[in-house]
Amino acid sequence: MIKRTLLLLLGGFVVIVLLIGGLLLYPVIWPYSPDRPVRYSRTYSPGFQHEETVYFLVDYSVKRYRRPVWFIMPFERSHTVYHQAIYLYALELENNQLTQLDVLRDQFPFPPRVSVNWSRFIEAEEGIVLAYEAGTTSDFESQYDLRILDPDDGTLSPPRTQYNIVVESSPTHAQYFGEYRSPAADNPGFVPVSELRNLLEDLAEDDWGLPSSPVAQRVMGGLLSSVKCRLPGISPRTTVNIEREIRL
Repeated sequence: MIKRTLLLLLGGFVVIVLLIGGLLLYPVIWPYSPDRPVRYSRTYSPGFQHEETVYFLVDYSVKRYRRPVWFIMPFERSHTVYHQAIYLYALELENNQLTQLDVLRDQFPFPPRVSVNWSRFIEAEEGIVLAYEAGTTSDFESQYDLRILDPDDGTLSPPRTQYNIVVESSPTHAQYFGEYRSPAADNPGFVPVSELRNLLEDLAEDDWGLPSSPVAQRVMGGLLSSVKCRLPGISPRTTVNIEREIRL
């Protein structure tokens, strides 16, 4: 009797271990779920208007979120980044023409606290000075990638991914943003993100000139094919709507 009870307890213990192991290993072996498709996203900085042109930064990313790991409760895992970069754009207000001027950062995934959300713009004698958050120092001091844009020819100094990292307490940062209080304060060229989005809403996806990962493209194509197989006779309009949901 005791032996049988011990065997039952041992069997129950083995079942529990297998269940827990399955919950832990399942998201590792099959990390992606159809309800977590590839996400294409654009994060906009505020804009800065110089004459009839609005300049702004875009943090563009192609990523996919992985299945959570379950142990009593779900634990979210880091997402897979297929592509991420920060781009500088110019929007001509007269003809609504968008031009990609440069790539400021393209080594991904980004370090913590790299963000365009609170980017700073100001006009100086040298041109339009812009700075986006580029993380923090070991002493937790904010640092920025500071560039100068020549509005006459659209060139950036330093160009492309040659970072110009300055800490907030540096003389260079103080030279341009020492009296900087907020994006809208004493800054007549400031364009809020909400207004910038309105200016950009009529642009087509092809106007942005943004890349997408071949891996992400294959995944997205597979998701669309799967949807079409499950829903025979699906209309082109519905397919477009599904693709938009996958891409956003």
